[in-house]
Amino acid sequence: MVLGIDIGGTKIMVGVLDKNGQILYCHKEKSYAVSGSDVLLEQIFAIIDTYYSKYFEEVSSIGITLPGIVDKSNGILKYAPFSSLKNVPVKQIFTDKYNKTVYIDNDVNACAWGEKWFGVARDCDNFVWMTVSTGIGGGIVMDGKLLNGYDGMAGEFGHIVVGNNDELCSCGQRGCLEAVAAGPAWVNKALKEMYLGVKSILKNKEDELTAKDIADAARHGDKLAQEIVQGAARYIGIAISWIINILNPQMVVLGGGVMEADDLMLPIIREEAYQRAISAKFRKTPIVKTSLGYNAGLIGAASLALYPED
Repeated sequence: MVLGIDIGGTKIMVGVLDKNGQILYCHKEKSYAVSGSDVLLEQIFAIIDTYYSKYFEEVSSIGITLPGIVDKSNGILKYAPFSSLKNVPVKQIFTDKYNKTVYIDNDVNACAWGEKWFGVARDCDNFVWMTVSTGIGGGIVMDGKLLNGYDGMAGEFGHIVVGNNDELCSCGQRGCLEAVAAGPAWVNKALKEMYLGVKSILKNKEDELTAKDIADAARHGDKLAQEIVQGAARYIGIAISWIINILNPQMVVLGGGVMEADDLMLPIIREEAYQRAISAKFRKTPIVKTSLGYNAGLIGAASLALYPED
């Protein structure tokens, strides 16, 4: 068995998994990522020591995922939405503390790797994973291997420009997919339209509005919510058509919290992608939701240790 550690900006998941990717035990709690590297690392150590010490003799290795750009060979986070672990030698720290072999990668690469071994892409050697959540990113598997790029930045799908619009992205550019289709973009659009006088059942949730609220409202026929969900789906479909045209994958797998609205989004995503992708004239690339669900990150972390590339 292996230990998987999924470190996010808002949550941490730690679990013991068997060789089949089955979660034998899992613990989740709010992340102290904003409190500094020492606090965050001590939090993770406490979780492991409290809940997993009885498993440790049987644990062969550890897989760790981090959000951001990861230097896998040196086990260092080069860039992240939160800076507490930036340039911290995470791999070496865990290796020294637990005397186990440690594997590390960014979260979306790990999700793609987990999908290859345990998800809907288990029979695919060429596919793309896209996470649509607070941000948008991707993992690329080509010829059975993760495609990292020269600087480890392959798969930045959230920064594909998808249209002429004025939405400013966190990267400083305008028109990025992330700025118009990620969860915060849904909320910003809804709040802006309601401020301008558009009527919506979302009005009573203005102070704590989420993408899930918007999806639920869309299912209940709210016009503004439907416009937001459908618009985001079209933008994602446009981006996927670019990805298909460039990479010609066997399959595209979608995950992340926003894709819990797959019933509303997937038909539109597919329609938009197939209208634009050249290969759709010959074969419609399957565009599907992950089968790993909320545990994709944890299973991905474990898969790094179960099926290391090196």
